[in-house]
Amino acid sequence: MRDGTFEITTEVDQISVHQGQCLLVASGGEFCVKSDNGCEISIVIMPGGWMGDSLDPMDHLGIRLFSQSEGWGAALRAFMGALTRESLADLVVPPEAVAEQLAVLTALACGRTRDSLVRPHRQATLHRARLFLRHHLQDPGCTPEALAIGLGISKRSVHILFAEAGSSFSAELMGVRLDRARDYLADRHRDTMSVAEIGFLTGFSSPSHFIRCFRRRFGMTPRLYRVTA
Repeated sequence: MRDGTFEITTEVDQISVHQGQCLLVASGGEFCVKSDNGCEISIVIMPGGWMGDSLDPMDHLGIRLFSQSEGWGAALRAFMGALTRESLADLVVPPEAVAEQLAVLTALACGRTRDSLVRPHRQATLHRARLFLRHHLQDPGCTPEALAIGLGISKRSVHILFAEAGSSFSAELMGVRLDRARDYLADRHRDTMSVAEIGFLTGFSSPSHFIRCFRRRFGMTPRLYRVTA
């Protein structure tokens, strides 16, 4: 709310929103809005999926009121104020990272505690990290630094993220490469490709290294796997 006052009414409640306050409204709820003549409002429409696990399922009111001038509300206001067309065009992080940050800040502004957001936030980030590795497994520049840039986090956070999942960047990257190689070896449409070519396609620069890693993971050589698959 930039200026003025408006009232939002549901089946069971009526809330007045004044200058400096924000309102999160679930689009599925039924409500009526009345405003004065000098009311000036900024509206941001977010797909429901953006909120993910950041907020508990909204109650039947579908409304959360918070201040934009203090605490997490002020942080949310500053974040949204920086999202211009120009800044979005120059982003070096994927849109999903921006959506995730917006969802977390909104949840915090609505009263969620930081500790209650850590697990779902980390799980969402871990999922995006694994997707990044699958999409860049053939890229020799797929490094912790590149992943950190892609996720919009620090390199240290990348290592912590995988460590908390009981893994590491190297182990995760090796896993996605070997899984893709196994799929290629079992694909009859790729029968004309040599084992070395499949190794190269999945990010291995040395055929011997590919064979050693594949045998360590699956208990047999790539050639034998191709015959028995």
